[in-house]
Amino acid sequence: MKKRAVIQLKDGKKVGKFNSCRSVRWHEEDFDPSCVSRCCNGERELHKGYSWQWYDIWSKPTVIAPRPIRSSSEGSQEVSW
Repeated sequence: MKKRAVIQLKDGKKVGKFNSCRSVRWHEEDFDPSCVSRCCNGERELHKGYSWQWYDIWSKPTVIAPRPIRSSSEGSQEVSW
């Protein structure tokens, strides 16, 4: 199984980064790696009051593609960007 880094979030702000779900247990004694993984997979909302996300997903910027603007000239179907 490949290790996957996770981000620990409190109120939407990053408070920690770990190399894997298992490594969370080494840094935070009472944290359960399987619960952290379930949070990352969307099966749980919180674990020990924190939300968790996979680092590779969390670190990607959200890009919203621009929508084309249709010109309103007579009968023209021209699209401008």
